[in-house]
Amino acid sequence: MTGLYGNMSVGYRATKNNTTNYIITAGHAFLAKGTSIKAYINKVDVGYCADYIMSHSDAAIVAITNFNYTATNILNESPAYSLSTLVTAATSGATIIKEGIATHYTAGVCQSSGTGQSISDSNGNTWYISDLFTVDGTSSNPMADKGDSGGIAYSIVRTTVGIATAASISIGWAWFSKASNINSAFSVSRY
Repeated sequence: MTGLYGNMSVGYRATKNNTTNYIITAGHAFLAKGTSIKAYINKVDVGYCADYIMSHSDAAIVAITNFNYTATNILNESPAYSLSTLVTAATSGATIIKEGIATHYTAGVCQSSGTGQSISDSNGNTWYISDLFTVDGTSSNPMADKGDSGGIAYSIVRTTVGIATAASISIGWAWFSKASNINSAFSVSRY
């Protein structure tokens, strides 16, 4: 997915009152909202950034306006790997899997939840995101990299736990915004 400030990964699909469908992704890729703030997947206009947050979470909600585009819960392009629409919390010690465009599928162990982190983008912007969970990786096998922002994070039973927010390539760790916070802030649910 491409936003106002670059490429990111698609997070998960959401709906508001079962009438409007959305894609949840990284807020720092947009930093603006409105019908002129377009979102593209494979160079096709799929919608616009309806809103974004950069406080307790780093998230954007993209309204799907291209009805030729269908958001799915399928992982790895195989119906055998469908995500649940349940949202659960990432707890310390739990295995977390992330799907993103840069590092594809990676897995790590949740080290903490409820931590704050300053994040910066390539344009020199910095934000403090107050309620994240942290997942380990290694410098040779990082949990996330540039372009993975917004990518979905899920549990081993395929419940949605969040989206990728930031990464430290030197140690391989990544920070994730919680799906429960995002859904509450935008008044949406998974579908």
